[in-house]
Amino acid sequence: GPLEAAVSAPVTDPARRVYIARVDRICGRIDPERNKEREDSNGALNDVARRYLVASVLSARELHEIEAIAPPRGDARALKTNVFDVIVRQLAIRKQIHLALLERDLTTVQARQSGLDDLTRLLAGFARGYGFTVCGTD
Repeated sequence: GPLEAAVSAPVTDPARRVYIARVDRICGRIDPERNKEREDSNGALNDVARRYLVASVLSARELHEIEAIAPPRGDARALKTNVFDVIVRQLAIRKQIHLALLERDLTTVQARQSGLDDLTRLLAGFARGYGFTVCGTD
């Protein structure tokens, strides 16, 4: 479905501040590892495919850890729609990219990467609007 508008209120709610700090800590721990995995590739398609798979596993673990944190009252639906559902879509596309890399289907890789980039921009926009300072910045 369509994405909901980003929450634009300043982060004055103490419960939201605590939630943001906890979630940003998870991103601060996992994002560098995932990014390093993507950046360290030797460029060979098999290596890129393997690293895509590892990065996807790290993203899934990050999602699982974040979902385990109770969101502030009233924020659950916006977070589900604009964060969790988007990440699930990203993970599905990453799986398609991984398989296309294994098949050396670079046309599909490029098409799926474009869709992934669009989702990443949407996620980053919501994350900034919500108040995250680490999550959604890469």
